[in-house]
Amino acid sequence: MSYAAGPGDTDRPTPDSDPERAAARDATGRAAVEYFMATQAARWKSLTEMEHNNPGFDVRAIANDDHEEYIEVKGQSGAWTQEGVALTPTELMTAQQKGNRYWLCVVEYAQDVKRRQLHLLRNPYGLTQQFRFDVGWKSAAESIETVTLKPEKDLYIDMPGVGRGRILSVRGKGRFFNLHVILEDGRQVNKPFNPARMTLSEEPTWQG
Repeated sequence: MSYAAGPGDTDRPTPDSDPERAAARDATGRAAVEYFMATQAARWKSLTEMEHNNPGFDVRAIANDDHEEYIEVKGQSGAWTQEGVALTPTELMTAQQKGNRYWLCVVEYAQDVKRRQLHLLRNPYGLTQQFRFDVGWKSAAESIETVTLKPEKDLYIDMPGVGRGRILSVRGKGRFFNLHVILEDGRQVNKPFNPARMTLSEEPTWQG
């Protein structure tokens, strides 16, 4: 499962907002990159570390088939947990564009020489089955007000247990209406309108 953090996701603090946390994060990231460079050189012909905060990836590699590959390294101060590791929009787009030439490297316990563990994931975007957008995305969504239709001549209606058809006339006032409807098979019926069971529409939605 992949989680998409939205603009309303205020429960997760941003490390950059706290200088001490930002420094700790950078130190963990630095340790993770150094560990990757020291242990994974044999996998590729060459590895080139990018400048800090390089957009999209941390290391450019030359594979054994002489093609370029791209590695984004994520360091964790502890274990890789359900909270997951975050890819920025730029990193995610790069992962999509590069496909099998893009790697996500996660280093657990990056600063603990006795416990650190490196994990390499090839083509993380291609392996993702779905992105989940939680309730925090409501703050970025455009809210559409639902317009409730009232029974009117020439509207279409679906009446469970009776049939579907077009309203020929409406009699009644307030919340109570009696409908004269011509059904799909040509029969005409008179029925009181029940908004809890009957569905109105401007087009015959049941037709392909």
